[in-house]
This record gives sequence, structure tokens and C-alpha cells, in this order.
Amino acid sequence: MTNEAFCVPLIEVLGRIFDRADGKEWDYVFNCGGETRYSQEDEVYKLRSLNLSLAVGQEAAKRGIKAYVELSTGMVYKPDSSPSKEADKLKPWSKIAVFKLQAEEELAKIDG
Repeated sequence: MTNEAFCVPLIEVLGRIFDRADGKEWDYVFNCGGETRYSQEDEVYKLRSLNLSLAVGQEAAKRGIKAYVELSTGMVYKPDSSPSKEADKLKPWSKIAVFKLQAEEELAKIDG
């Protein structure tokens, strides 16, 4: 499994994401990234969802970004016939959801 996009040092990628030409910091960062294809190996979801989310979240905290928003998936909630609410029981039902939930839990531990 090789992917040239993931061979670039992470510090370079984070610089391209966060560094602005005017030298100012962003007020808000929205992470819409992550692997969305089904039936991938765990390592793919770990690299492209979990590790990506944690790296971007840690960089946002390090830079003092006012708000960091992580886009997740409704598949982290126990399946039900009614729409899920944020306080509903968590029971991820796909590999994508397992790693997105893990990212949510780890991001909550980051100071800042």
C-alpha cells in the first residue's frame, strides 16, 4: 500500500494547511478529511482518518486556533430507526465509524 500523498512529511503538509500568506492564523479549522471507502484494511483507516484527524487537531491546538471542528459520521451511533442525537448511545457499526469515534475520543483529550 503506497500512496505518494502520504509520503510527504506531515510537518510540510501541516504547514501548507495552516500557514497563510499574510502571516495571520485562521480563526476556525474544519477537518473534512478521512477515508470514506468501505472494506479497507484497518491500517488505511488508521492512517487516513485517525492519524490525519489527530495531526490536524494537535496543530490547531498548538497554534491557538479559536475553534477546531472535526467532521465525523452518524455511523458512530447505535443504529436506530429514528435520527440520532449527539447524546445517543455510541456503537460504531463500520470500520470507518470505529476510527472516526477513536479520533473524536482522542481529540477531546487535546488541551486547547
